[in-house]
Amino acid sequence: MGLNLQVASAVINMDLPWNPAKLEQRIARAWRKFQMRTVTVINLVCEDSIEHRIQHILVQKQGLADGVLDGRGDIDALKMPSGRAATIERLAGLLQKPEPPPAPDPGRQFAAALVERLNDKVMLIERHRNDAGAETVLVVMDGTPADLDHERRLLGDGATIEIIGHSTWEALGRLQAAGLLKLSGAGEELHRSVSLDRAAEPAQNAIQLRNRQAANEWLSQAERKLRMASLLADGGFLEEAAPSLAEAAWLGVRSLAITADPALEPESVAKMQEADVMELSGLRTRLPPGNIADLASFGSVAHRPDQFQARRTAVQSLIVAARA
Repeated sequence: MGLNLQVASAVINMDLPWNPAKLEQRIARAWRKFQMRTVTVINLVCEDSIEHRIQHILVQKQGLADGVLDGRGDIDALKMPSGRAATIERLAGLLQKPEPPPAPDPGRQFAAALVERLNDKVMLIERHRNDAGAETVLVVMDGTPADLDHERRLLGDGATIEIIGHSTWEALGRLQAAGLLKLSGAGEELHRSVSLDRAAEPAQNAIQLRNRQAANEWLSQAERKLRMASLLADGGFLEEAAPSLAEAAWLGVRSLAITADPALEPESVAKMQEADVMELSGLRTRLPPGNIADLASFGSVAHRPDQFQARRTAVQSLIVAARA
């Protein structure tokens, strides 16, 4: 009480008093007149301890003090149990059993031990499961073939662990970018080195470039189909214009899909049916507003010029969105 400790800028409460006035007195030793800096207050509370489970009582008392003395907050909203209710609440807090800790994950334990032993040599650790539920751990390492063989011998011949070199991982990425190899879905990452992301940037850029080139080619075709449909419609041939307008719409949708998800391959998207394309993740959020989502009607005949004009405007908006 009465100590002037403005030289300090941090107050650490190792044991919390259940009287908020005493807590404020502690903090006020540093946060007082002539203090020119921000004072940081840290309350140390052991998780799953008695103090942790009844800490809300201190919060309630502080809220009541703030409301009565300083006029802050809404006093009517405070729930302050007293008498028998307060006793029951305190007993419930004391008797509450903490949640049991989660069971250790063998896969994550293995990954942590391997990273601790090999440090920066471990680039990536993934856990994969097949349809039968069998688990395989993929380890990407940076080292010589002799280093990889040494690790394989340490882990045992029958272990469900596959170790490949960083160069092999990069080669797989290049084959995938070229469309010669399609990898199955990504597994659960147990460890990923920052250096792996930097090394993977060229392959990711190659995939993005490939998809952008495919999208631009489809958009060029869509613009030609749109001009053809416009010429036919302006000449009074609405029935003949409908198929070209529908082709322009679907080419635009495919170009949006290929840029929305870099994991997609142009060849697979080109072979998809319209309904399958519309279900692709991330596509609908990029579609422009309006009735463009109902593309099935674009292949039907627009019996009035205003109907065709509305559809044509929607396709133009789609192409603009895909070009962005």
